[in-house]
Amino acid sequence: MKTIIIPDIHNRTRVAEYIIANEKHDNIIFLGDYFDSYGDECNLDLVRETAKWFAWSVNQPDRIHLAGNHDIPYWFPENRYANCPGFNHIKFLAVQEYVQPKDWEKLIFFYNLDDKWLLSHGGAHPRWTITHKPGVVASSDIQTICKTLTKDAEQFLVEIKKGEPHWFLAWSRARSGTNYPGGLLWCDFDGDFHVMLGVNQLVGHTHGQRVRWTYYPEGGARQLWHEGPNLKVDWGSNCSYNLCLDTGLQEYGIWNGVKLTIKSVADLLKKNLIHKSVGP
Repeated sequence: MKTIIIPDIHNRTRVAEYIIANEKHDNIIFLGDYFDSYGDECNLDLVRETAKWFAWSVNQPDRIHLAGNHDIPYWFPENRYANCPGFNHIKFLAVQEYVQPKDWEKLIFFYNLDDKWLLSHGGAHPRWTITHKPGVVASSDIQTICKTLTKDAEQFLVEIKKGEPHWFLAWSRARSGTNYPGGLLWCDFDGDFHVMLGVNQLVGHTHGQRVRWTYYPEGGARQLWHEGPNLKVDWGSNCSYNLCLDTGLQEYGIWNGVKLTIKSVADLLKKNLIHKSVGP
């Protein structure tokens, strides 16, 4: 099975569809944040275009859509804890022209990819998901974390409909000034994120110029950092490899069940231009 992993779109639906049209695949996983981009408050045509695409895309059988912090306010506009920069009521009304409640219900909050990668928008921090001692590297496994997240996702939908807060929507330390790390939709990869041995995570949310890794190799003594697409991943219960794929949709991922490959949209464009220039 070949899976395309597409990070934060932020209205770049045409780029996403270009990737999908030019990569052979069996399914697609989106990491959330379909709405909101700089300056789109004055461009309701763009907002409507994204909303129309979203309502169509979430109903395609080969596509899995994770929720992002920029999507929740349009789903639950009355909950003040769901508010996010970029959201406003005028844009909400434009989105509502196309997106129905049944469409929002297609969103999920995390995904277990072949028991190798835990996918979510911001990332699951051990502060929220397991009990561990301060100063000790957290350790768990993907199935245990997913059981916790399944229960928490059910509770999230109960609390959010009641107008209550939930840890999924906890802002990161850098944004809120609290001592708590960000929740599943707000965890800051460069500031809050922390590895859990035995769990590999793939996230979006935290924009950067290049893809970024934080990892604990087998027998490692400390958490390491790496920028760029090329990092050898060694599977093991005492390892942890975590990737933030959000670069403004300049890169995307391909998972073939064994290997994760990070690919460039620019390279894909060049390849097609060369093919067209030398083709019949």
